[in-house]
Amino acid sequence: MAALSRQKINITIETNGELIVYTKAAQAKAILSAKEKRAAGTPVETILKDDTKTNEDYQNYAKRNRIRTVTFMED
Repeated sequence: MAALSRQKINITIETNGELIVYTKAAQAKAILSAKEKRAAGTPVETILKDDTKTNEDYQNYAKRNRIRTVTFMED
């Protein structure tokens, strides 16, 4: 990446997809939502919420992995 920067070459990196962070109680709802979104062509990643992590941790994870949308599902 540094070599590209020195040569003033810009590479556009797209963000897309969705991260669904769910609690154990909302697992069925999250899986159904992910299935529907995948059928519509949206890349979806699901993660069981860890009580030791904050919502900001999940937002940062999404940003690092170029995921556009983060949805939190709690029931």
